[in-house]
Amino acid sequence: MKDFAASHPIDTRMAMPPTPPMSDDHLIRYLLGALPADEVERLDERTMVDDELAARLRLVEDDLVDSYAAGTLTGEQLQRFEAFYLVSPGRRGKAAFAKCGICHQVGPGAKTLVGPALNGIVGRKAASVADYASMYSAGMKKLGADGWVWTEENIDKWIADPKAMIPDSPMALAFPGVPDAGERADIIAYLKTQK
Repeated sequence: MKDFAASHPIDTRMAMPPTPPMSDDHLIRYLLGALPADEVERLDERTMVDDELAARLRLVEDDLVDSYAAGTLTGEQLQRFEAFYLVSPGRRGKAAFAKCGICHQVGPGAKTLVGPALNGIVGRKAASVADYASMYSAGMKKLGADGWVWTEENIDKWIADPKAMIPDSPMALAFPGVPDAGERADIIAYLKTQK
């Protein structure tokens, strides 16, 4: 007797009725809380089963965050971004991290840029990214050799004022630091999510 289940596999993905493609403008309005609740619910459901749409949404979100960081969001988009998007601590951290993203990457496929990739930074020993080893400053290499670890407290101290810790490091020379303690906390909270 044939195994019916083996010969008739069931597609466990949720079947979704065909829907028209979403414009980037529609996705931006979704991210900024400018869509009616029923449309938000439908889009939430679609992104759970449509990997292509979810990937596009992440790209649009990254562009929106980059625009905010660059100061190019204006008018209603800026107001909605600050009033709706930035209410979530994770989103605030992602937006605050955009200034770090000029030199550092996080997330799947993160690569070394001007600075090392920061996936898994919280709890990692200083100067320990293998593909960046030859580029660390002497001061950062010394911290690593001394066993210094990127704890939340140490990251906070470093991003507050890199020049105070290692005056000759490339980061200290190019980055003035993040003076706002709340913004630093948001960045660190975001980094903790990037494994």
